[in-house]
Amino acid sequence: MECSQCGRCCKYIVFQIPSSIDKDLKEYYEVRGFVVLPAQHILLQYNPCPYLKDNKCSIHDKKPELCRRLDAKHLDGVLILKGCAYEKYAHPYQILELPESIRKV
Repeated sequence: MECSQCGRCCKYIVFQIPSSIDKDLKEYYEVRGFVVLPAQHILLQYNPCPYLKDNKCSIHDKKPELCRRLDAKHLDGVLILKGCAYEKYAHPYQILELPESIRKV
């Protein structure tokens, strides 16, 4: 499976959070530009990689290890944004729909 170069994995920061967060912590994240999805235990932020040019990595040969690890063979524990070419290799619980409020791709 080849990457379709949709850019989702290079444009969004996705964090898993504890199963419950209080109102103050939710506000802390929101003030810093994160979208909090408490039902899914997720924080999202649109924050494109500065090396992403035309949905391609401009430092592909020198990209960080974290970026190198994402491929269809290594999806255990990885959240996939809906529309990614790797979606068909992921378990349904790994597929995350972007809310309209943050969707840029």
